[in-house]
Amino acid sequence: MNPIKPLALAALWLYLGAKLPGHAQVRLPLVLIDKLIVLEAKVNYQHTGYFILDTGSSHLTLNAKYFRGDPSGSTPIYGLHEEVTSYESRRVDIEIGNHIWKAKEALIMDLAHLEQISPVPYKILGLLGVDFFKNMELEIDFMEGHISFRPSTEIEVGFIPSAPFGIVLPFQEKSGLPVIDASIGGQPFRLGIDSGAGINVLDERHQDELSVSFGKTGSSMTLGIGGRKKRSFVARLSGVYLNSMPLGEMLTQFQDLSLLRNRLFAGELDGLLGLEFLKQGKLKLDFKNKQLSFQFKYHQDAIRRAGVISGNADTSMLRPPGN
Repeated sequence: MNPIKPLALAALWLYLGAKLPGHAQVRLPLVLIDKLIVLEAKVNYQHTGYFILDTGSSHLTLNAKYFRGDPSGSTPIYGLHEEVTSYESRRVDIEIGNHIWKAKEALIMDLAHLEQISPVPYKILGLLGVDFFKNMELEIDFMEGHISFRPSTEIEVGFIPSAPFGIVLPFQEKSGLPVIDASIGGQPFRLGIDSGAGINVLDERHQDELSVSFGKTGSSMTLGIGGRKKRSFVARLSGVYLNSMPLGEMLTQFQDLSLLRNRLFAGELDGLLGLEFLKQGKLKLDFKNKQLSFQFKYHQDAIRRAGVISGNADTSMLRPPGN
């Protein structure tokens, strides 16, 4: 998605273990709604709709349009250009594919504006954040057009993964966000992997130094977690490398990330890689072993099984400060 990043949550919620039976795997078609990756699901055996897949959010979050729960404390949730002060919480059962997760702790916030980003009406039930995939491998495949997740397996010490993935590198979880080391224009950057960002996002403090890597420039409107819109500078950025592998040219927006960077990441975050990165191939995030694998797609196949793609919305970074 784009840069809308709620930052703070009042409390750490108890993880209850979203375990799949045995070595079962959930595999679903890759569907986009307005640059948002979505998964069809059912909540409490009665509400059927879509969840936005958002590795930029640490929590499972429900749309208050359809759910109610217990009021939480007054600690605000901060966005990139807004602040949301009210939310509730509850436990729910979620069915995705042929598997059911019982009594998952979820936040409840007003996300009704996310249903208005597409000319086609979609029922958005909420966000699937990183905690939902704890101890699992999540694969987002823009070559074959599917999303899958399965229990992680142990990796032997000294094991070096091989093909078919083009690169394999470790990641750290910073407040739940997968963060990797990259280089842009020969300089080191720390970038989060955010499946909830429709275009990439970099801190505006790097805008001048990276201007030599810009292609066409313009502006882009983004939608915040509270429904507020903001226009920011956007450019086609080149010169981004993971290990020694170059990424293709990507739409990248520049925003003030100081609130996000300082409250949650102790200054150790320079930006986010979103859909512009993901659509270049096949990504696998192994959350148990903290390992990222990526297979590059160097041809220009159309994104398969995609829904309507038009504007930019972002629901990322729902997480408690200081975690």
